[in-house]
Amino acid sequence: MKHIVIVGGGISGLICAINCKNDNNKVTILEHNSEVGKKLLITGNGRCNFYNDDMTLDHFHSSTPELLEKFIGNHLSLGLDFIKNLGIEYKVKDGYYYPYTNNSRTIRDTLLYEVNNRDINILYDVEVNDIKKDNDGFIINDDIKCDIVVMATGGLSYKKTGSTGKGYDILSSFGHTVTPLLPGLVSLETDNKYDWKGVRTDAIVKLFINGDYVKEEKGELQLTSSGISGICVFNLSSYVSTALNENCNVNIEIDFLPRLNETLEDNIRKYSNLTIKERLNRLLNEKLVDVILSSSEVDKNKLVEDLTTKEMSRIIKHIKSFSVNISTLSDIDIAQVTIGGINLNEILSSNYESKIVQNLYIIGELLDIDGDCGGYNITFNMISALKSSEYIKRLQ
Repeated sequence: MKHIVIVGGGISGLICAINCKNDNNKVTILEHNSEVGKKLLITGNGRCNFYNDDMTLDHFHSSTPELLEKFIGNHLSLGLDFIKNLGIEYKVKDGYYYPYTNNSRTIRDTLLYEVNNRDINILYDVEVNDIKKDNDGFIINDDIKCDIVVMATGGLSYKKTGSTGKGYDILSSFGHTVTPLLPGLVSLETDNKYDWKGVRTDAIVKLFINGDYVKEEKGELQLTSSGISGICVFNLSSYVSTALNENCNVNIEIDFLPRLNETLEDNIRKYSNLTIKERLNRLLNEKLVDVILSSSEVDKNKLVEDLTTKEMSRIIKHIKSFSVNISTLSDIDIAQVTIGGINLNEILSSNYESKIVQNLYIIGELLDIDGDCGGYNITFNMISALKSSEYIKRLQ
């Protein structure tokens, strides 16, 4: 009987354990925390967005993007099918999939029930510091012997949930290469600071790296004391993180009024008897108006009818293409995901087994794959868990 040890009780570890357990093996989960699925519980603001209607490879990133097709390309619906088979009811809002209860605990508790129902042993509060190869098997912490090890420890993001990065150290000791570890799905900090904290507004944000257009996102923009945030910003942060790590110049242009159908100047000049601040206050948040007028060097008390062509041009530019230089990102400790990880060239795409060490499997956030905000990272966690476990459970 094979003894399989899964290091890490997050969503990938739990699903891997559930799916690989059969009468011919023994499965043990080693969990660093006093409970499993701690990060899962806070995912999607506690609602657990686990899938998306727009599930394409374009939403996944890696330093070896040419390998994404092999690792996940034909398996994008695996996780959704697994959730359905567990009997978890779900709902779809704006293309985002959530448990019908709107509570991430529904998924965590369902997975925990399935683990317990299969007589899978969970050892809590276990800090795995060392794993040694022992003939055809492994010895963990000089104590636990097993035939197969599945590394599912997670990355460096949200350390308070138990992601310490220890998995990278262990895998490096086996000869694996770790690509640069960077914060992903995080807020961006700007060179200049503006008095716009707390403002939320629909916007289009465009990313430029070294002056070249890269990508744009549309959605609710959140303005902070140090810069910009929101899902539309998070989905650009993977590119920003990599660019800043390579010392590139990163610039974001913001369109604060993307839905205005008529020409903005005509819209403003229709109300010629108002001051420019009074007019803009009816279009945008007052804090944002103050920033725009200050940046445009226009007197907020000036009547619209008295604005010069140049003044109007500057105002429109700062409304439709407000430019900010990005200096840094929020710390990886509070990032939603880790960019980078174990080099995909060292992993078998068919089953996520190490090419360096036989019977060692690496899944989830440890790998050099990250996704956009919107259920993509959980989807990858589930795909890697299911593909690896399908192979492992057939081993005799």
